[in-house]
Amino acid sequence: MPKVSCNWILYLSTFTANLFFVSYGTMLTWHTPVLLKFRSNNNEINPLGAPLTVFQLSLCTSIYPFASILAGLLVSKMPDIFGRRRSMIYIATAGLLCFIGLAFVRNVWLYCSIYMLTCISVSGGIVVVPTYVSEISETKNRGSFSSAVSIGTTIGQLYLFILAPVTDFKMLSLCCGIPFFTIVVLSFFTYESPVLLSMRGDTDGALRILKKLRRNVESSKLEEELKEKEKMLKVSDKKSALKILFKTSVGRKSFFIALLIRSLPSFSGFFVILSFLDDFLREPTNISVSSNTLSIFLICFKVLSASLISIFLDRFGRRMYLLLGCIVYSSSTFCMGVYFLCKNNNMYIPETVKLVPIILLFLVSLGYMVSFAGVSYTVVSEILPNEARAVGSGLVACISNFILSLIAISYPYIDKYLGVQYCLFMFSFPVIIGFVLILIYVPETKGKSFEQIRCLLNKH
Repeated sequence: MPKVSCNWILYLSTFTANLFFVSYGTMLTWHTPVLLKFRSNNNEINPLGAPLTVFQLSLCTSIYPFASILAGLLVSKMPDIFGRRRSMIYIATAGLLCFIGLAFVRNVWLYCSIYMLTCISVSGGIVVVPTYVSEISETKNRGSFSSAVSIGTTIGQLYLFILAPVTDFKMLSLCCGIPFFTIVVLSFFTYESPVLLSMRGDTDGALRILKKLRRNVESSKLEEELKEKEKMLKVSDKKSALKILFKTSVGRKSFFIALLIRSLPSFSGFFVILSFLDDFLREPTNISVSSNTLSIFLICFKVLSASLISIFLDRFGRRMYLLLGCIVYSSSTFCMGVYFLCKNNNMYIPETVKLVPIILLFLVSLGYMVSFAGVSYTVVSEILPNEARAVGSGLVACISNFILSLIAISYPYIDKYLGVQYCLFMFSFPVIIGFVLILIYVPETKGKSFEQIRCLLNKH
C-alpha cells in the first residue's frame, strides 16, 4: 500500500465508494435515452431490430427495481462475510463485465437478462457503500460524506445525458462501465472499515487504519473513538442481526424509521419520472429548446442542489431537509397532476401556462434532492444498529425496491389507459403521509455518535 497523506486516504476512500452512485445515477435515467432508441424503427439506432411493445416497455422499466430486490437478498451479507472493501471490488468487477455484455446485445430478451445482472451489480454496490462511508468517516463529517451520494447520482445522470446524443447504444454501454472500472482500480489504494475489523476482534488493525484515516488526531482520541465503537458492538455481540432488528426495542424502531425513509423515494415515483423524462420535457410546444438540452439543464440543477445540500447537511440537520423536501415534492407533483388533468379533459390552457410542467419538474427534482437523494441514505446508515447495519440496509432496500417495481410495472399501463395525471396524484399522496410520519417518529441525528443515537432511540 503506497503512503498517502492521511487526509487524502479518507477522501479517496469516500470518493471511490461513492462512484457506485455515479452508476446508480445512470441506471435511474438509463431508460430516458435508451427507450427512445428502442422505440425507433431505424435499425441503425435501435440495436434490437424492432420497436418495443407496451408489454416489453413495462418489462424493461420494471427490471431495475426487481433486480434491486435480488441484490438486497444476495448482497446484504457480503459486507460482513468478505468485508466492505473486497465486496465493492467484486461487485464493481461484475458490473463492468455486464456493461461490456450490454454493448453487444441484439435481442430484447438477451438485453433484459444482461440488464438485470447489471442492475443487480449497481444495486448491490449502493447497499454496501452507505455502511462503508459511515464507518470510515468521523461524527462531524459523516453527514457531508454520506450525502455526497446525491452528487454522485446526479453526475451519473448528467454523464448519461451528455453521452446519449453523440453515441450509439454500443458505445453508450461501454462508456457507462467506466465508473466500475475506476472503482476496481482505486479500491487497491483504500482501506477496510475499522468497524468491521473491530467486529472481527482485530483491535490493533482497526486502530492502525483509524490513524491512516484521521489527520492530526491524537492517539488517545483515536483509541477513545475505537472504544466507543467496540462498546456498541459488545451490546449485542451474542445476537444475530435479525434478532437485533426485530427482537430489540432499538432495532425495531430503527428498522421502522429506515424503512419509512427509504420507501418514500419508491412511493414518490421519481424513478419512473426519470425513465420517461423525455415525455414530460416535450410537453411545452412553444419553446425551441430541445428536450435533451432541457434534460442537461435539469441534471445540472440537481448537481448544484446536491452539492449545496452536502455542504450544509451537517449544519442544519437531517430532519429539516426530510420535511422540507417532502413538502416541495408532494406539492409539485400534485400541481403537475392538476395541469395534466386539465389538459387531458380538453380545458383551455394559455401558452404561457404550458411552461408550468417544466418549472414544476425542476421543483420535483429539488424536492427529491433535498429529502430523498442523499439525506435518506445518511439517516439510514446512522439510525440502524451498527452490528445489523448491513443486513438492515439490505432488507430495507429489498422492500423499497419491491414497492418501486410495482409502480414501475403499472406506470406505462396507467399512463396509456387512464392518463398521466393519476400517476402524479399517486406519487403525491404517499409523500404527504410520509411527511406526517417523519414529523412524529424520526429524531434528529446530526452531530451524534452511533451510541448517542442508540440512546436517543431508547428514549424516543
